[in-house]
Amino acid sequence: MAMAVFVQDGDCIDYTPTADVASGDVVIVNNIIAVATSQILNGKLGAVQMTGVFDFAKATAATDNGAVGTNWYWDNTAFKATKTATGNILIGVSVPSAAGANGVLAADTLVRIKLDEGTHTTNSGKDVKVIPIALAGLVNAQVRRLAIPFAFELVSFGIRTGTIATTAAKLATITAGIAAVPVTGGIASLTTVSNSVSGTLTAATAITAGGLGNAGDAIEFTVSAVTAFVEGDAVIEAIIQRK
Repeated sequence: MAMAVFVQDGDCIDYTPTADVASGDVVIVNNIIAVATSQILNGKLGAVQMTGVFDFAKATAATDNGAVGTNWYWDNTAFKATKTATGNILIGVSVPSAAGANGVLAADTLVRIKLDEGTHTTNSGKDVKVIPIALAGLVNAQVRRLAIPFAFELVSFGIRTGTIATTAAKLATITAGIAAVPVTGGIASLTTVSNSVSGTLTAATAITAGGLGNAGDAIEFTVSAVTAFVEGDAVIEAIIQRK
């Protein structure tokens, strides 16, 4: 079997909300910012946009200004884009607009942002890499890979539930490795129960050795001990430290 099978371009992903979502609403999917481009009713399967350029409502504090290419973050309390990273979620970088060809002023009420598409840098200098997985597609010996373009340490990982699994007694084990070599530790055990609440993170065991990688090495996640899931999806969230 192929080690990876193309599923979709990734511009949009499936999303089932727990409350009605209006077109233009900002949606947080496992710590990633997405945008609804059409209405999605509570409990109904829809799709949200993970890529592209959008005009976001913007905070107007004195510090909320910057040149093109500045990182902007989503304040999910004020429901506005801000330059303040602490406590907020990276949206992406500002790009030129007719109103702000050279940057964004503090008094501006909109900022044009290219969505980050799922790579997040934390204040500690660690990056969060995400790999979507369909639970029903998990089979023994399957490997999901993501090449890292810089020297790094794989600090930890976990599996965060998206669409829940409902069929009982399903399970799989996911083990981390780097450049085809398993790390010591780094094992996540998935079950129907652990994937029964959307947004839940199933943490892997601690990585105690073998977590260092060179520029160009891939972090790898190998599937084993599968009792096939029938439904559900999730993302692998891997935390890496630049070295």
